[in-house]
Amino acid sequence: MKKLTLDKNFLLGTASSSTQIEGGDTNNTWYKWCLEGHILDGSTCLTACDHWNRVEEDTELLKSLNIQTYRMSLEWSRVEPEPRQYSPENLNHYRKEIELLIANGIEPLVTLHHFSEPLWFHELGGWLKPGNSDFFLNYTRYVAENLGDLVKEWVTFNEPNVYVFFGYALGLFPPGERDLGKALQVLKELIKTHIKVY
Repeated sequence: MKKLTLDKNFLLGTASSSTQIEGGDTNNTWYKWCLEGHILDGSTCLTACDHWNRVEEDTELLKSLNIQTYRMSLEWSRVEPEPRQYSPENLNHYRKEIELLIANGIEPLVTLHHFSEPLWFHELGGWLKPGNSDFFLNYTRYVAENLGDLVKEWVTFNEPNVYVFFGYALGLFPPGERDLGKALQVLKELIKTHIKVY
């Protein structure tokens, strides 16, 4: 059998999402979605894997697996719990997590939006209301200004096609819409926002 040789620039990595693993956040759309009973087995992102309190332990697990890069996400609702009100404490938590990754030889790849938004953003009309993308642009600016010295690689929106299709066309993700017109409107808004964020 021929030996597989990877390019010297290839990084072995893994990925997660803040909503899937952190737990403890009651201010995002997925928390509300879980409370409303949309998860068939009754599991909830409120508990998740308790990563928020186990960052050191989880980083050790990544290190033991010889992970070279880790795609993580920031929970927008933690960084900006109220419109235009940022949490230096929560952002510092992410900063320490990223510093810990780097100290362990793991390159962070940071996602700014992974299927989840603050409840206040949804209540203000979310991506369907013109002008609301400014909230995301300001959040992104705040994050980049405070973490840009540590992070070289960013993802604006994780799988925007999946987010839109399941959230606005099929209604299987929050906000649970089943409207192709709205889905296309949101997709267009995400594309425009991605360009501005970039």
